[in-house]
This record gives sequence, C-alpha cells and structure tokens, in this order.
Amino acid sequence: MPASATSSKTRIDSPTLSDQDLVLPSLPELMDKGALENGDMAKLTLRSLDCMSTFYHQQLLWSYETRLELEGELPEEESAWAEDAEEQDEHVGARRRDRDDTRSRMHAMLSQQNVRRLRQRRAFKMKLECIISPHSAAETALARQTRRRQCKRSREYANMLRTLELLAEMRMDSTQRLQYLVRRVNGADLGPLRRS
Repeated sequence: MPASATSSKTRIDSPTLSDQDLVLPSLPELMDKGALENGDMAKLTLRSLDCMSTFYHQQLLWSYETRLELEGELPEEESAWAEDAEEQDEHVGARRRDRDDTRSRMHAMLSQQNVRRLRQRRAFKMKLECIISPHSAAETALARQTRRRQCKRSREYANMLRTLELLAEMRMDSTQRLQYLVRRVNGADLGPLRRS
C-alpha cells in the first residue's frame, strides 16, 4: 500500500486536526476506494461533518484564547502608560511652580529694564532648549498619540476575533445539527442518536 493511502487512512481514523494544520480535509482524503453504498455514504457524511465540527471548535478556542490574551494585556499597558503620564505631569507641574516662585522674587527685585532684558534671554534660552533637548514636549505628545493608536488597533483586533468566535460557534452548531439529522434519517445503522 502506498504511503499516501496510509496517511489518508490515518486521517480518517483520527479526524482531530492539529493546531498547526487548521485545514478542512478534502473529499478524497475522507473517501475509501471502491463503490459507496447508502450506509457508506452516510458514514462518509458523518465523518466529514465530524471533521468540520472539530475544525470549527478549534477555530472557536483559538479566537477565544487570543482575544482574552489581547484584552488582558490592554488594561495593564494603559494603566502603566497613565501612571507614566501622571508622573510626567507632576514633574512638569513642580518645575512650573518653582519657576513661578523664582520669577515672582526676581520681579520684586529687578527694575523694569532688567525684566525686559531677562525676558529676551529666557526666550532665547527656550529656543535653544527646544533645538538641543531630546526630550521635548513635542516628542512626548507624539509618544502619547502613538500609544493611543496602538490601543485602538488592539481593540479593533479584539472585536474582529470576537466576530470570528461567533461565526465559528454558529458553524459548529450547524454541523452538529446536520450530524443529528443524518443519524436520525439513517436510523440504527449508524449508532445511537446524539443531539448536542
């Protein structure tokens, strides 16, 4: 017997699909060689439906587990990002308060002319800081926008997985109903009726 026929027979005996090979078996893989009688056709139909039910069950499990993993990661990352943002805001607020205190003291001490000269220096210094400093406010805003886009994309993926989960569940139910109907039509020849 050739190797392909042996592998086909093995797949017939154990229709369970592996995680790496989520593919529905074709009709030649399910059919035995030779003429098919009515009972053989019913058994072949049941075998095909069983393979389809297993396939959709694995799809359902995969989409469910992947969605849970994706949704489980989202809140932790978002909370960590929120904590970082709060720390940055507190740090910026403290620096602003220090600046305001220093500014009020200097305003009391200096004359109007010195204040004007000091403002010009500060403006020039701020321009230099924006050019030289790698951690500017623009970079922080860009990082926040990127993080929000990533969270939005993850939520969209989770919604797609939920849709796939529902589709797989409906198709699995349909194949199980068809199995029940085939068994009911063919009677006791195919074993006891099982309604799932």
